[in-house]
Amino acid sequence: MDIIELIMQCAAVPSFSTFEDQLHPLIKSIVGTMSIASLEMVPDHNLIIKVPGNRKSPPIALAAHLDKINHFGLNFPTPIPVSRDSEGLEGLLDDAVGVGIGLGLMLESQRRNFPPLQHPRHHRGKHQPRSRPTTAATE
Repeated sequence: MDIIELIMQCAAVPSFSTFEDQLHPLIKSIVGTMSIASLEMVPDHNLIIKVPGNRKSPPIALAAHLDKINHFGLNFPTPIPVSRDSEGLEGLLDDAVGVGIGLGLMLESQRRNFPPLQHPRHHRGKHQPRSRPTTAATE
């Protein structure tokens, strides 16, 4: 599945603020296609996805929020309309772009020599400050 298709799938889910978990089934199904990836649910509808990587390098963290702003009101369409043409994508993309890119890189890591993709709180080098962790996919 290409990154544009992943972005479109994420954009179509009505994961409005406080309903970020509406996107969880799609993310879980995509992560489930990789036997080496792990998914952890953490408070506030957040997810952490870890991929071990294929080379000895410091891990990298990718972050994206799952929620969208509801511009539709109570009568929102399901799925949310999103379309693709020669110019690009149109729809309520919000950070569906970031989520789709992160999922696409996770899938691509199976074929490439990528470093580990993981949550920084699980790997902190001596020059990394203690701070609020950044999640791989967050609200």
